[in-house]
Amino acid sequence: MFARHRHASENPASQVSPTINPDGPFFAALYMASAFHASAEEQPYALRFVYFIPSDRAPVEDYEAKIDAVAKFIRDQVKNLHRQPDREEFGISTFMSPDSTEVQVSIVNAPGHASFYSNDFEFRSVEHFRRVVATTDRALGPCNEELRFVFAETFDTAEYQHSLLWPGHVAMAARTDARSGTAVFSAWVLSDEVFGPDLQIGADDFRDVSPIIGRSTLGCRQVNAPRFEFLEDGIGGCVHEVGHLLGLPHRFGDVPDDNMMGQGFRRLAENFRLGRDQPGPVGFSEASSCLMATSRFFNRDISRTDDVLPSVSTEWRGQDLFVSFNDNHRVVFVGILGFTRQGQALTFWREIHHEQEPGFLMPAEALGKNTASMHVIVADSGGNHRRAKVASRSQTLSEFR
Repeated sequence: MFARHRHASENPASQVSPTINPDGPFFAALYMASAFHASAEEQPYALRFVYFIPSDRAPVEDYEAKIDAVAKFIRDQVKNLHRQPDREEFGISTFMSPDSTEVQVSIVNAPGHASFYSNDFEFRSVEHFRRVVATTDRALGPCNEELRFVFAETFDTAEYQHSLLWPGHVAMAARTDARSGTAVFSAWVLSDEVFGPDLQIGADDFRDVSPIIGRSTLGCRQVNAPRFEFLEDGIGGCVHEVGHLLGLPHRFGDVPDDNMMGQGFRRLAENFRLGRDQPGPVGFSEASSCLMATSRFFNRDISRTDDVLPSVSTEWRGQDLFVSFNDNHRVVFVGILGFTRQGQALTFWREIHHEQEPGFLMPAEALGKNTASMHVIVADSGGNHRRAKVASRSQTLSEFR
């Protein structure tokens, strides 16, 4: 199963209009049916894989099969790792698609050298991310009604006696709004050192302790780290970034950290050391699963025409927090993102099943004892997310619109 590819440069006149699968939902893309828009009238909500190649680089060998394998792995992990397998949103029509379908990859031939995009191979992810996204948008057009996952050949390929991953590594994702978002990940995940000769990613790969000479991972930081740890940092990191594209915040501070939106993806190999009928320790939390279900790219029942963000206000009533909200249609999810010295997490969340609730009271015990600050996250039936900081208890009312 190999990827079909399309080329685009920064010259809009050279762009090739991609083909379309108008019925393909987001996870049909992950099942090798990544649909591209052929016109403004036919724009599916899908995931586009992009291979970003600077002017001084060449495509890695077998990149089509490798991107195909990464796409399969992302699909399977998001399907298996969410903690609510019986939810209607996560049904067969969302996740299942014929395995014979090919993933399509857009090629961006960038005009600059790799070192330009990565700031001379420094770990400065924000600027790196911005430069790659800006070039990709000029080549493919603005990101709209699709998610883009960009594999960037912008890392340093030189050999080192001791290197943390590959210098110039980038892993970042930004959900723009309910209709779009872009992730950029270093294409070292497509290297022959990471991939096995069969060009697949399976349980045996996550048990492979063969060292990658001269390199360490962000997880252990020990030189000559085993190959499976690069799969965790790399391929597991791709799953983590897809979570951000679907609107999920980080979750840090769990001990042990078994959350995919925290550092849990760096323990992903543990899921492959258990028996088939035993669930692995690493996954998405129930709160993350519910927030993920508000994405247009993930839930077939979410409206694709409602682009109006909900409004939210918070008011302290003693030690309890009253959250009120309003939307032109309906709010479906409200959560509190709590920040502590140890990290952050959705400390309280609630799905809204009624036509419209004006708000509700969050008791103090549900907000977390050591929470230093909080954000409220509200999602509506159109997949629009509103995130706003909660005023301190010394302020009686804080409104965000």
